[in-house]
Amino acid sequence: MENKDYTHIAFVSFSESNKLYTFGTNDDTLKVHDKVVVETVRGLEVGTIMKENQLFENVSTELEIKPVIRKATEKDLKDVEENKEAAKKAMVICEEAIQAQGLDMRLIEAEYTLDRSKIIFVYVADDRVDFRELLKDLATKFKCR
Repeated sequence: MENKDYTHIAFVSFSESNKLYTFGTNDDTLKVHDKVVVETVRGLEVGTIMKENQLFENVSTELEIKPVIRKATEKDLKDVEENKEAAKKAMVICEEAIQAQGLDMRLIEAEYTLDRSKIIFVYVADDRVDFRELLKDLATKFKCR
């Protein structure tokens, strides 16, 4: 769908972030605080409408606008909670792998996309870290492509 095919722009925030992201939609019933499933560069995620939608024609942008897929269902919200629990377990597995390989890095968080097609690990390190072997190990453990 091209940008011009949307009638409205939705302003969405994720988790505890204050940053707003814009998504296109043709659903004029979405309201502030509604949970929505959106397509991001990371995959499908659930976010919250944080500002009243605006007509697309009133917003000027040269960037590609990704779509609001749908208003989040009860199943979507349940999946988000289950994914948070699974991510806690993934943190333990990843931390064990980091320790086993003696890598000088600190794991900060793990997060699954809504459909669990991706898991994202966030870490910090004082210096560059060669984590290619860690990725291979984690890909095997999490059965990633």
